[in-house]
This record gives sequence, structure tokens and C-alpha cells, in this order.
Amino acid sequence: MNNRVQKLIAGMLVLLMAFSLIPKNTLGASNLNAYMTDAKNKATVLKWAISIEGSGDGKTRPWKQYNDAKDANAKALAMINSSKPANAALLETTLKNESEVHIKRAMHYIDAITAGEKITEKKIQLSALIKTNKVNDELEAAYHSLSAEIRKQGVLLDRVYGQSTRDLIRNNYKNSAETVRNSIKNAITVKMELDEMEAALAAGDRASALEYFNDVKLLLPSVKPDAHRENLKLRFNELGKKYSLGDTDVPEKVELSVQDIKKALTAEARKHGIPPEVLKAIAITENQDFRQFNDDGSPFVSLDGGIGIMQVTLGEGDSEYNLQRLQYDTLYNIEKGTEILLSKWDYGGSRTPIINGNEKDILENWYFAILAYNGLSFTNDPARAAGQTYQEKVFENMGRYGQVYPSLIPEAQLSITYPNGLMDFKGKMLYQTVSKTKSTELYKAGDVVTLSTGGYLRQQPSTDGKDDPLPAGTKVIILDGTFEDIKNNLNLFAWYKVQIQGTNKVGYIASFNLK
Repeated sequence: MNNRVQKLIAGMLVLLMAFSLIPKNTLGASNLNAYMTDAKNKATVLKWAISIEGSGDGKTRPWKQYNDAKDANAKALAMINSSKPANAALLETTLKNESEVHIKRAMHYIDAITAGEKITEKKIQLSALIKTNKVNDELEAAYHSLSAEIRKQGVLLDRVYGQSTRDLIRNNYKNSAETVRNSIKNAITVKMELDEMEAALAAGDRASALEYFNDVKLLLPSVKPDAHRENLKLRFNELGKKYSLGDTDVPEKVELSVQDIKKALTAEARKHGIPPEVLKAIAITENQDFRQFNDDGSPFVSLDGGIGIMQVTLGEGDSEYNLQRLQYDTLYNIEKGTEILLSKWDYGGSRTPIINGNEKDILENWYFAILAYNGLSFTNDPARAAGQTYQEKVFENMGRYGQVYPSLIPEAQLSITYPNGLMDFKGKMLYQTVSKTKSTELYKAGDVVTLSTGGYLRQQPSTDGKDDPLPAGTKVIILDGTFEDIKNNLNLFAWYKVQIQGTNKVGYIASFNLK
């Protein structure tokens, strides 16, 4: 054996002896650290795969990331159990907090997707039946089946970790399914009522049948889609006539956009010489979002029985107005609310005082009519009310949304007594106000108006877009109007198309500038 070979063998023996002297627990600790790091790293990858802040989309199951994290966690746990380090309990807690928690959350995420797909399957079945335009037992069964599936699987959707991710999954599955289901909620309700009515008639229970008949008559106008309503109306008419249950005429549903509602309020006010600022402010005070219908299409009725936009309230046995039209015909509701306000204006000089010269176009002069619209109650007496009175809210809303600021009668000047529990004004039947704010929404085409404080000429009837400042003293000729704001639903002031006198310049100007 030559020297070179001898040296090589000797070196290898030295290395083997050195390796044998390394403590076994040092090698085990090194391997354990590697397993722990791998488990934590793969759990982190999984964490972002099930989050909307990462790559999670609420539809894709991250099986690879889930299995990788689960496998790495199992290996790390096995290494802890086999090597039995002194800090085993601490390491197990670390795995729980930094690995197992994400694995558990991932399982909930995956389960939620599976649950959502089951909901979607039922949703697709119902959607297909809706398109047939038949409101029958099959449609009802599919409706209830989807409802049951939403309730059943909703529990799994709610277990998803993280508000934003949970909302994403709900939106992907539950919310969209509820939208489809709710679109025929009223149709199914009417169908079930008709079934009950028919069963009652077959059993000879006419009294119960009449109750169902009246319920159906109230609900039918809110049924959507139109084809379903016509389908049910046909059945309703057949049963009503066959058994002589009564009038089967059902009012048409008249639903308007907010812009068209404001337009209708302005038109109705102008027709009767009422300042539109007053009527629109009453509407928004009664009903902050001009609501005639609830989200499900049913009539909006407040807790105290006020109906629709104008919150018309009928007394027991009141037959002066058509209840169904108040509920379903937006224009009729506005028309009758306007009539009520006019009747309160006519109280002036008898049941309520007159203000100034009783001119209809002066906003301040409507104080007592507005008060009476809500009721001659102590709640509208500034001296006795716990907070703002109704008329104070209406005047405030004229300023907030209409940019006109009529003055209120000071509380100290009011003379109100309660001999029969209701307001009595006989002690003082004439009031004067410090200002007399004229309506700026009653002008007609051809009127020439001088801008007392200036204003802005715009390209369209909206505060959006470019404006051309007009100085005080500018005279404008009313060409057309009024128009409602095309951009902002909360703007209660109107717009006129005008021409600057002595020029060819034409544009739109806000009504509140015309004073």
C-alpha cells in the first residue's frame, strides 16, 4: 500500500470518528427545525390561498396547498413525538397556532365552496322554472327546496374565516341564490294563498276563502315578473267569478324613479298653486328616500299605518280613498297627499290661523297647513314637543335640500290651547313673519326674473359640470321648466331653461337663484 492510499484511509477514519462524536440530539434538533420550518412555510402558503387578500377567489379549492400543509404538519408532529425534545409542548403549541389553524380554516373554506355549489345547483333549477312563466306546484317545490338548501348550507358558509373572504363566498353563492328566490317570493305567496282559498271553498268554508281572496287582491300587484302576475291573476279571476267572491279588479302597479317622483310632486303642486318646495319637503320629511315600495315590491307602510311617499293614513272604515291605489299607484298616492295638504290649507281662518296676507306662493304662510298635515297634536307644539316639531323639520328640509330658507314663527309668539285635547288657536288667528320667502318654482315660460344675488348658468339641469357665473341684477327669461336634477336625487330645487335677456346665451339655472 503506497503512502498516498494510506493517507487517504487515515483521513477517512478521522472523519468517521469525528462524526461519531456529534451528539445525536444535535442531529435530531437540526432535522426537527427543518420540519417545523417547512410546516410553517406551507401553512403560510395555504393561508393566502384561502384569503381574498391573497389568491383566494371563493370558488377554487386549494387542494395542493391544503395537502402540502397537512402533510408537512403531520411530519413535523411525528418528528416531535419521535425525538421527544425538552420543549415538545412548546413546539406542539407552535404547530397549532402557525400551521394547524390554517389547515382547519382551509377545510372550512373548502367545505363552504362545496356547500355553495349545492346552493347553486338548486338556484339553477329554480331559475329554469322561472323562465317557463308558470306558477305551479313544481315552481313552488323548487322555491322551497332552494330556501331549505340556503338555510342548511348557510351554516357552512358562515364558518369561513375572515370577514372579507366570508362575504366573498356568501356573495358567490348565498346572496345570488337569495336574489333569484326573492324575485318570486310574492308570486309563491299568492300561489299558496290561492291554494288555501281553493281548499277552503272545496270544504265549504266561505268565510276563510274570502279572507284568502282579500289577501290575494292586496298582494297581486306586487308580483314579479309580469308573466307570473298575469298567470296568477287569471286563476284569481276564475275562482272569484266561479264562487262569486267579489270584485276581482286588481290595480296596476305604478312605480317611478326618484327623479320622476320629484317631477310628479312638482307638477301636482304647481297644478294647485302650492309651492313645490313645500310639497317636496313634506314628502322627504315623511319618507326620507321617497319610498313607495319595499325592496320585495310590497307597499311601504310605516308602523303607524302611513302609506307610501306621502304617508297617507286611513282611519278605520275610511272609504274616501282607494286603499289599493294608495299602496300601488305612486301618482295616486302623491295626488291624494296633495289633496290632504290643500284641505289643511283651507283650515286657515277657521281651525288654524292665517299668516301674513294668506298668499299661497309665500313659503312662511304654509306653517299651519304643514303642522295640520301631520296632526293638530301637542307633539307639533314647539312649547310642548320633546324635540323638533313636524313643521320645523319640513322647514329645515326646505333649506337643506331645496336651498330656500323661510323663517319660522317664533315659539314665544304662538298662542295654542288644548280645550278638547287638540290644538286650539282661537286666542290668536293672525301672524306676521319677519320675512316673506316667495316660491321660486312657480314661474312660467315668458316670465322675466331679476337675479337679486346672482347665480350660475349651466349646460344641463344639474350642479355637475361647467357653470357660468351670473352677477346680481342679471335678468333672465324663462323658456321652459321646471326640470328635476338629473344627477342628485336629494336636490329638491328645480331647474329652468332660461335665456339671458339681451343676449342669445341659453342654459339652465337652479330655481333657488331666481329670487
